Amino acid sequence: PTHPSAIFAVVACMAAGTCARAATRAAIGPRRTLWPRPSTRRLGSTTTWPRRPPTTEADCVLGISNRDPHVHAWVSVCPNTTNTQGPDTLFVGVKDVIDVAGLPTTNGQRPPRPVMLAEKDATIVSRLRANGAVIVGKTVTTEFATFGGLTGPTSNPWDSTRTPGGSSSGSAAAVADGHVNVALGTQTMGSVIRPAAYCGVPAFKPSHGAVPLDGVTKQSWSADTLGWFASDVTLLKRVYDLVVDQPPVPSLGLSKSRSGILLDLRLPEVYRCKASPEALACFTLAKQRLAAVGYRFVQLDAPESLFGELPEAIDHVLGFEAASCYSHLLKGDTVSAGAVSAALLARLQKGATVDEDAYNSACATVTAARLWLNSALTDLEFDALLSPSATGFAPKGLGATGDPWVNAVWTLSHLPAIHLPCHVPGFSLPIGVQLVGAKHSDHVLLAMAPDVAWALNKAHPG
Repeated sequence: PTHPSAIFAVVACMAAGTCARAATRAAIGPRRTLWPRPSTRRLGSTTTWPRRPPTTEADCVLGISNRDPHVHAWVSVCPNTTNTQGPDTLFVGVKDVIDVAGLPTTNGQRPPRPVMLAEKDATIVSRLRANGAVIVGKTVTTEFATFGGLTGPTSNPWDSTRTPGGSSSGSAAAVADGHVNVALGTQTMGSVIRPAAYCGVPAFKPSHGAVPLDGVTKQSWSADTLGWFASDVTLLKRVYDLVVDQPPVPSLGLSKSRSGILLDLRLPEVYRCKASPEALACFTLAKQRLAAVGYRFVQLDAPESLFGELPEAIDHVLGFEAASCYSHLLKGDTVSAGAVSAALLARLQKGATVDEDAYNSACATVTAARLWLNSALTDLEFDALLSPSATGFAPKGLGATGDPWVNAVWTLSHLPAIHLPCHVPGFSLPIGVQLVGAKHSDHVLLAMAPDVAWALNKAHPG
């Protein structure tokens, strides 16, 4: 249930913003048609991958055997028994916090501890199998899919001295390096969208709760969400259609048709200061390219009083919930026993110091931000919000996975997000932007993604 203070907070924020939103709605004016979409254009990949995606199971096996000694994306590989092939086959890597029948789920523990083999597939895996997908194996995750624990051995296929991001590091790298054409991940802060940006592949994180978490190791009931990476932007919707529960009723006020209007949300300085010059250059170029094909942008200021408090509130919520989910790791000398690293234990111990009053207060702040964002997107009938996908290029080194704070706000707000690579002349590393929609507007984002990807790249060659 929503904490009472959250209701008071969001009412105050929305009352303060009513006049501003009314003025913005009037300024937007009538809808207009987007660019004439050429029927002959090829909706393929949105950037140049380090490796071509596989079309046969033999391609997967060969790619893993030849390339994984350099990339280290895989924990275990399923026996090659089906020899499935075809351009429409989904070859899927599965993050090692998601159960695959007959394989262990090690949760990124280093070194791997003896664990029981999973007796059955997670729901998302069983739904993919039932629709003909080939499960290739388990991909590397950071320790218990957390931010701040051990990172694992995976390197970025574009530059082996750089991180692929995390926590879904192996899944992003496996798609970018051409081992599979789809890989599953999870996102609690930025664990799908950020690695996708660093590795240069499209990725999608649905609305919170859109895909069941049965058979998935959990660390936050407020934020954990399944997502996936793909070698081609059109595969994102295909996977969604196979794995999602019955599509929910769209949010109140959400238009069924696209308006061609995108939100440029100006967050407080605590967020803006994190963006590198490269991220800002990509974001500016993306806006220019989308405007050139007919999109309009409207800038809104997020309430400083609410969103300025959000980073600390998110930290409290996620810390409290992780300490609860992993309470067994706080009992006894788990570091000496090899069950958890000292770094992760310290983070869990910090989370355990958040008492229920502080947790409830933090939940109220997060809920208020969630309701404000959803109201802003639906009241003004924006197609989506445009935002950087990461603070910049993939950082050097494999000991950390980059900053997730350009993703965490949208994740805790339960909003769907798509990362799309954006080619920037002169940049040798991948970068891109994300589209973020109102809750349950997943179908809107997925429908517009191929056109936006084309506008960001194919419509502007070179």
